[in-house]
Amino acid sequence: YRTLRRRTLQSRPGPAEMGVVWFGNLCGTFTTGTLVSFTRLKTARAAAGICAVKLEDSLSGILILAFFCGMLMYIAVDGYKSKGNPVILFLGVSVFILAGFEHCIANMFYFTVAGVWSLKALVYILVMTLGNSAGGMFIPFIRKVGQRT
Repeated sequence: YRTLRRRTLQSRPGPAEMGVVWFGNLCGTFTTGTLVSFTRLKTARAAAGICAVKLEDSLSGILILAFFCGMLMYIAVDGYKSKGNPVILFLGVSVFILAGFEHCIANMFYFTVAGVWSLKALVYILVMTLGNSAGGMFIPFIRKVGQRT
């Protein structure tokens, strides 16, 4: 088990695995968001306001905000892996929320709670996914380029 776990954690997932993870997150956030709408928590109005702002933004603006979110998530996870302190994770998440950066999985939940899923919303989620992914790969890419020079 330990060998399999170590190998799994050290290997990089391919596009197929990433697609499965993305779809799993979509299913999980859709299910959770739908279930929350049946509770006493009346979050639909607040979520609708948040989603309206997101869906009125330009795709280029969404891409940039998602890119910065991806960078923050990389910094948080990398910091946790190297230091072992979970506070680093909480700081990374707190900063991306307070800064207004875009996280594709969080927004899957918001779009579900607000009931605003549409083709436009899907396109925005895909752009956020691209930005989060690019932002998460940026620092390792720069490190790799720096090692070559």
